[in-house]
Amino acid sequence: MKYVKGAERPELPPVAPTSTDPGNGALADPDGLLAAALALAAEGGKVFPCHRVTEDGCTCGNYACKSPGKHPRNDHGSKDATTEPETIRMWWIKWGQHGRLNLGQTLTGRAVVDVDVAEGKPGEATWEALSAAQDVPKTLTYRTGRAGLQMVFQLPDGETGGKADGYSNTLGEAVDFKTGPGAYVMVPGSKTYDVYTVVHGAEPAPLPAWVADLARTAVPGTGGSVVAGRLEGAHLSDLLSLPADDPARGNNWLAAVAGHYAADAWKFAPPRGWSWYSDMARAANSASADPIGEADLLKTMRSIWDTEARQHEQAEAEAVENQAAALLDEMLTLDDLAAIPPARPVLKGYLYRGTVARMYGASGSMKSFLALDVAVHVANGWDWHGHRVEAGPVVYIVAEGAAGVWKRGAAWQQHHGKKIGPNLKFLPRPVQVTGPEWDALVAACERLRPVLVVLDTQARVTVGVDENSNTDMGEVVALVDRLKATTGACVWLVHHTGHNADRSRGASAVKGAMDTELSVKRDGKELDETTVTLGVEKQKDAEELPDKVFQPRQVVLDGLADEDGDPVTSVVLVPLKHAPRDPDKAAPLKAAILAHLCQSDPEPVSQARFRSGPYKPEKTHNTAVSAAFGELKDAGRIVQLGVKGYVLGDAEKAAGPVQTILK
Repeated sequence: MKYVKGAERPELPPVAPTSTDPGNGALADPDGLLAAALALAAEGGKVFPCHRVTEDGCTCGNYACKSPGKHPRNDHGSKDATTEPETIRMWWIKWGQHGRLNLGQTLTGRAVVDVDVAEGKPGEATWEALSAAQDVPKTLTYRTGRAGLQMVFQLPDGETGGKADGYSNTLGEAVDFKTGPGAYVMVPGSKTYDVYTVVHGAEPAPLPAWVADLARTAVPGTGGSVVAGRLEGAHLSDLLSLPADDPARGNNWLAAVAGHYAADAWKFAPPRGWSWYSDMARAANSASADPIGEADLLKTMRSIWDTEARQHEQAEAEAVENQAAALLDEMLTLDDLAAIPPARPVLKGYLYRGTVARMYGASGSMKSFLALDVAVHVANGWDWHGHRVEAGPVVYIVAEGAAGVWKRGAAWQQHHGKKIGPNLKFLPRPVQVTGPEWDALVAACERLRPVLVVLDTQARVTVGVDENSNTDMGEVVALVDRLKATTGACVWLVHHTGHNADRSRGASAVKGAMDTELSVKRDGKELDETTVTLGVEKQKDAEELPDKVFQPRQVVLDGLADEDGDPVTSVVLVPLKHAPRDPDKAAPLKAAILAHLCQSDPEPVSQARFRSGPYKPEKTHNTAVSAAFGELKDAGRIVQLGVKGYVLGDAEKAAGPVQTILK
């Protein structure tokens, strides 16, 4: 199946979008689609990937595609729309540079009057009749791929569009009214039968009041409106409200009612089935003063049901085919993968844009002090102890211990002699990931465009969720992923350890979903003897850095005292230059071996002789003896003389006698 261009476009000559955006780099953009999408995103407009029409048809691979070049490539369609330039460029690298990408733009806060003239449709005549003697302001206008017109308007303040504001989806025959978060139109540069272009490049004008009134009087599903001369009656409620003796309650009326019930039955999972459908249709028929006879009733019901079932099965088959084609289209070559920009570091070596990270530690390990220290450096653009940061807004959800955060921040400022800027935003209460406020938090973060979002702690933002359930926590991860995808930020969870202090608490599958996992361990009880160690336990796409060790320092806040007159204090973490080495548990055994070799010098000592002699510490396993001999040999401190045994190395002899305690 090949697509050919339609008739010559009338009226104004089209103006193709340009690709002069300096952020495009070397990406080819012949139709200006990428440039138009990036410009929309910079203005706050959300876009998402769709299939494109090529000479071989729609890139979905379905030659009977009902919406060529206009349906989404991604699983969630317009719900995954974004303003993130890096995501848009990634789509371009995957599909656009191969001529296989269109982009849709969502219409939250905007409305589009869509005049359809394809295949002889009367959209132009309908619009002329509707707008006669009305004021039609100059506004942003597109020419569609099939020579129609799309006029873009701005909705009044406070309106998002769609049913929530009382709008229908039609103004008249072949003139649609598209608006609201679930509606979309194609971005200029997209191609269906032809390339979408800009006819008039003005800013979207305010929606004329007469158009808004017309949209609100339309009857959804009838293809027209009361104002345009169409009759009401397509809704099930309208059909059922006809008087019992109304002559319109005939076979056509019954077919319309049965069509509604059949469609409703298939909407449920699993479908409600024939029994429910036939009961509802029979009940409607029996309410008529002159009901249709059983034979005709059964024939009509069966015909409607079979038609709906075939359409449902066909739609399911098409959906599978579309998904298969989309998956094939998403497969990349190694060169394609190389062209995808790497994740940008928020904190180089630790945290990266567009990832989910987690830091865990035992209660009292001072992990929240570490999280705050990182958040302050990122928000203010200050390198974090030798690691580069990306400066940008940081959102910190203080889900527990909010009362102490101000003190920690004040202590940080006093100790470092720096003022923490307004880029660091705190929300001093939890927002539940699975609760009704999560969508609002995602929307708020989308406005702030943070580079880092801290959720401190995971337990306090997942109240009521079974943290040991992979299923429940899988839902949490999916919702956190949505925050990541919408903002492009690094979402950083702060969590606790479980019974095993060496791993994070809860479902093991969560660790697999993390791009980064960090551990925090505290050693020592007294503050001046305490060290706090930050370790990298997992780093999906970067090198795992060595441990970084900190020491807490008490800060007495200047000029502050509590109600008893005692000074107010807090703590800051100061990095140590060198991490303390773990003690060598085999050191006493190695000292005993060296002492034995020193006493026997120059006579060699075998491992068997050492194990049976007086130098071997009590309750020492033979494997430990072999390991200790091997480590001393590898270090060059002893030398093996074949089967005779071992003697001290030259450097060891020069170091003098070995000091050890023998029991």
